[in-house]
Amino acid sequence: MEEIDPMIIDNIYDKKIFARSWYRITIISIVIFLVLFPFPLGHSQATPLEHDERMILVTGFGPWHIHEINPSGLVALALNNITIDPYRIIGLELSVDFKESTDQMISAISVYEPDLIVSLGLAAKATNIRIETLSLNIQFDSLSEKPLKSIKRIQPEGPFFFQTTLDMAASLLAMNQKAPTVKSYSAGLYICNSLFYQTQHYLHHHNMDTPMGFIHIPQISPIAPEGLDLETIIDAIYACICVNLDR
Repeated sequence: MEEIDPMIIDNIYDKKIFARSWYRITIISIVIFLVLFPFPLGHSQATPLEHDERMILVTGFGPWHIHEINPSGLVALALNNITIDPYRIIGLELSVDFKESTDQMISAISVYEPDLIVSLGLAAKATNIRIETLSLNIQFDSLSEKPLKSIKRIQPEGPFFFQTTLDMAASLLAMNQKAPTVKSYSAGLYICNSLFYQTQHYLHHHNMDTPMGFIHIPQISPIAPEGLDLETIIDAIYACICVNLDR
């Protein structure tokens, strides 16, 4: 695996992250880095493809609610442009929004035509990595003004669930060599589950057999003492990618 740019790790492990007043400085530092060394974000224009280049799509999310640092987006951006010959990883940070995240994902699939899709989300209270087994056709916005009225089917005519198309056994084996990883039977009902379901529905509707799955990762230390360090998470996700290529 190619060396990860140390600036991303340095921004997260600065001891000043413990002080709430320094959160803004950390975010500004990351933004400055992305300006100087731009990544193709979910809302940015697509990076031109090289002839015969094969793509792996890795997505995460940006900050949301009380979580000013979302490691899922950091992992996706850290993996961006890494090559696993003959593949290149496209790492995108998606909007934390039901519709926008789905639109950004579908746009990326159309542009990059990936051979593998791995989506990441934050499970803030988790102490390990969780590979989701299925997505449900239910949407629930717990942060809306009237949460109960937000409950609805994601796709009115769609199946009740889709199963992951990642190789679960191989992924668990490979990832556990890097970080504690378990199988999960619930991706929740919020945006993570919605993106997981919408992506699988799109692939199914367009008769695309692209392997796709969703993985929840814990918060990073030292933000959460029970979490995992960022580099460990990156190594685990990279291991998952490798075992799911050319199945």
